[in-house]
Amino acid sequence: MRPFVCIRGFASIRGPFLDRHAGRSFARFIRMKSSFRILSLLLASAVASCAGGIQKGATVQVQADSIWFQKVEELSHWQRIKKSGDSKALEAYQEKELGERDAWQFGNQLSVKIISYDAATNQVHVKMLTPGRMAGTDWFLDAGALAR
Repeated sequence: MRPFVCIRGFASIRGPFLDRHAGRSFARFIRMKSSFRILSLLLASAVASCAGGIQKGATVQVQADSIWFQKVEELSHWQRIKKSGDSKALEAYQEKELGERDAWQFGNQLSVKIISYDAATNQVHVKMLTPGRMAGTDWFLDAGALAR
């Protein structure tokens, strides 16, 4: 009895029966590895598409009748009032800011370029791209105002 069997150009300790099926398990291993890579790629692209909704430098549309602020502090105060759920205080603050021209409200969807996005505060710093007298101006928006 020989301890080594030479099949297909290599010596094996496992014997002829196991060597005969070795190619199948290797092929199965390669298929599983390829399937895992494809699954990983699909998962990564799905996560990137969900997480990458707001990216610096992207051109997006802002919903009509959104409140646009000139200072980030005013946006932060507006967000706190909105989060509190006090609709009368929110309406009063909006009227005050709009009356003092510290905030604006546009009736149409407008194009903007994202300068920065703070996910922790849900705030977006944008530059107006829509042609007109406001083109090129900087604004602070709640991220919920961006059209999806």
